[in-house]
Amino acid sequence: MVRYLRTKRVPQDALLSLYADAGWTAYTRDPEKLSYGVAHSWRVITAWEGEKLLGLVRAISDGRTIAYIQDILVLKAYQGQGIGAELMRRMLAAIGPMRQIALMTDASPENKAICDWYLAQGFQSYEVAGAAGFAIFNP
Repeated sequence: MVRYLRTKRVPQDALLSLYADAGWTAYTRDPEKLSYGVAHSWRVITAWEGEKLLGLVRAISDGRTIAYIQDILVLKAYQGQGIGAELMRRMLAAIGPMRQIALMTDASPENKAICDWYLAQGFQSYEVAGAAGFAIFNP
């Protein structure tokens, strides 16, 4: 049975395993920075099976007007079981009726299924919303 916890205290080895499984090497290269980022996020919701971290969603926010969903990931072996949808549902409930809830992901053709998943969760593309997004990516 999957347990969902609202906690920012996640063991570093569990975080590294989860992010490595997703192939997110920009995070796993600096374990301390990853742990710090999770610990200092506005909200973190995790999914567990026993002591195994199955998934995580985290958001940064001012708590009133905007929330940015920074990461949502589920171990590949557990995808397709509704864990990601439940993590997102819980995060959106925690965020509440803020004016803006944003996220960003890779728009490559290889990532189409993930983009479609976000649409199924109620998000719309910036283009459809009449918005534009801009970023600076540092190595």
